[in-house]
Amino acid sequence: IELLDYTYNLNPNVSFNNNEYIIKLIVKLNKYEILKWYFNNFKFDDLHFDDNYLYYTAIVSKNINIIELLFENDNIDKFNQDLKKYVNITSFVKDLYIFKWFENKLDDIDLTFYNKLIHNSIVSNNLIILKYLLDKNDIDINYDDGLIIRTAFGNNLNDIVEYLFGKYDNINVLVKNQIIMKYAIED
Repeated sequence: IELLDYTYNLNPNVSFNNNEYIIKLIVKLNKYEILKWYFNNFKFDDLHFDDNYLYYTAIVSKNINIIELLFENDNIDKFNQDLKKYVNITSFVKDLYIFKWFENKLDDIDLTFYNKLIHNSIVSNNLIILKYLLDKNDIDINYDDGLIIRTAFGNNLNDIVEYLFGKYDNINVLVKNQIIMKYAIED
């Protein structure tokens, strides 16, 4: 930070306001203190450029400090416009704290979106988020012809299959022309 201050003070007329390259680099390299310095010295009008690169990168990097700093310096209306996208991407990442941080900013989650989050957590073999989602809400484990268990079996996600059979005693293994049994036999 001292070097940044020194370099910047050599020519304070240089402006890095709205410099996408600089801010992307800072977030990509997980440089929280430098990002804080950047926001203290420059302004950035739209943190959602390049299809929400900054937030997506911070989510995938599991850096809650950068996420919170982006949020503090963001336009709340623009953030809220993309909030479901952020919740969606967090369902693929094995970090419950980050998932809850974004989820808590939603007013409510409709059933269709909720089912999408469950599906995302299964296909990404994310048992952490899956457990949270299933424990949080009472769902019909056999909805959509057993989509949850079929997906887990179809992708050979044995940890998820074991968890589901341990949690639910009413899983219909005969759904969709016995496809679950077919997956089990093939494995």
